[in-house]
Amino acid sequence: MDDFGTGYSSLLSVARLRFDELKLDQSFIRAFREDIASFGVAGASHLLSQLTDCDLVAEGISTPDELHLWLQLGGRYIQGYLLSPPLPENAFFTWRDCLIPPVLRSVRTVGLQDMAGLWQEIHA
Repeated sequence: MDDFGTGYSSLLSVARLRFDELKLDQSFIRAFREDIASFGVAGASHLLSQLTDCDLVAEGISTPDELHLWLQLGGRYIQGYLLSPPLPENAFFTWRDCLIPPVLRSVRTVGLQDMAGLWQEIHA
């Protein structure tokens, strides 16, 4: 489901339809460093993806700080200009192994019970 959290991509859709992947709308990613509600939606979406056994992709990751925070929230999948501008399909399959930044393997994940502490850490 593309643009999860906006328009017709509601929680009811997730409950009634089976998805392999949800793509969290980039509007949440852009705001989740400054806005606690967007931060909460990103964290809750991650938990929802775990409980429904589907992958959650963060759309619009464009800075190392956004990536780092997403990884701390437990996110594993990203899409955005930090990796690459949009690519044709054949180029993507040629370059995909080179696009994954090393930081993906080095970030400590914060548990759900520690989300409030992570929010305080970001704004300290």
